Amino acid sequence: NIINFFRNEILPEKESSDTLKTIRYKYLVIPAQLGNDGRRMVLRLGIRSKKLKEKIKWIINKIDDYFQKTSKCTAFE
Repeated sequence: NIINFFRNEILPEKESSDTLKTIRYKYLVIPAQLGNDGRRMVLRLGIRSKKLKEKIKWIINKIDDYFQKTSKCTAFE
């Protein structure tokens, strides 16, 4: 289950006991717009709070780090 993975591997320990509904509303239901910045695709998140922005950046980086360390697939980068 992806939520259990998210809860156990990604979220800080103090938030790992949050309910599914809480996790969904805090981290998964964020309005966003896909756009371009030059030739790069950018996902613009609709977050105004600096504290929440930093938290989301931290979570995205943690997910990226997790898959960089555990990925053994060499079929694509």
